[in-house]
Amino acid sequence: MSSDTTELLGAEPPAFHVLQHTLDIRPHSVGDGQSSGTDSEFETLLENSSLGTDGARRLRERTPLTTARSVAGEGPQQRSVPRADLVDIAGSNDERLRAILREARFVLFDFDGPICRLFGGHPAQQAAESLVNFLELQGLIGSRTPKEFTSDDPYAIFRALALQSPDSDLVYELEERLTQEELRAVSQAMPTAYADPLLRTWNARGARLGVCTPVSSRAAQSYLASRRLADCLAAPVFGRRYQQRLEPIPYRIDYAMATMAARPDSTVMIGSSPGAIEAARQAGIPFFGYGRRERVEKELLAAGATCTVSSLEPVLRIVRDAV
Repeated sequence: MSSDTTELLGAEPPAFHVLQHTLDIRPHSVGDGQSSGTDSEFETLLENSSLGTDGARRLRERTPLTTARSVAGEGPQQRSVPRADLVDIAGSNDERLRAILREARFVLFDFDGPICRLFGGHPAQQAAESLVNFLELQGLIGSRTPKEFTSDDPYAIFRALALQSPDSDLVYELEERLTQEELRAVSQAMPTAYADPLLRTWNARGARLGVCTPVSSRAAQSYLASRRLADCLAAPVFGRRYQQRLEPIPYRIDYAMATMAARPDSTVMIGSSPGAIEAARQAGIPFFGYGRRERVEKELLAAGATCTVSSLEPVLRIVRDAV
């Protein structure tokens, strides 16, 4: 058994980063109480990982699928609803932030924004141009081209093709090209101020951390490994995974929470986009936004965020001062 596997099975919280998020699945059960097909896929995911069959068996003993289904709200227990004062608490922004963090035992980070600026050095426009050039070679750029195909946002380009031609092999190839652009960006990504010490401090305090992002899990994992942050995570990175359709909300919060056996009333998400807010809302968990720029903060507030920060410094201070 590898040292990574031994660490995963013997440490608290376990270092689930040795798993790869390779299946687009949701844990749930069918009406007769028996396991559904997705449970089998989850079993396969575990056994095909670096854990091996024995490691997967021991992991299942620690986080059984019945627990995962309960967390997802579809097992014998119903999803608990977060206390209203954690979502709509009155008072100053700092008081709301403290109230949210007070109950946090499980913390989910969006990647691009709260952890780093992925395209901080490798411009997103350059990545978008690479995708546009590929589409031009395929004869998809013309007078009737959707405006998104000529966007400076590589994610808008990918989503436009995926929505227009969901069953096309070109979507898979474009997704891989987008992933390669993200991987190139990793070496020049700009760390978010205070993010590294925040992850390490929260982990040392016993919180279980995860990452849910529309970015490729390969790119996010590569960045976290380069910063020696992967061991802070209690779950694999749940990144973009395209399988003939796009998720309306491209965050796999449900699956991350199931993997960590997290309860909604003790989980919080940190994000930088309206999509992250909606994902947290659908999962029934508190959310606070990170916006380095005033424009981003305004977008988050307009999307329904009740608490935002322009720096992670106050978050780190609260976590460090927690008894």
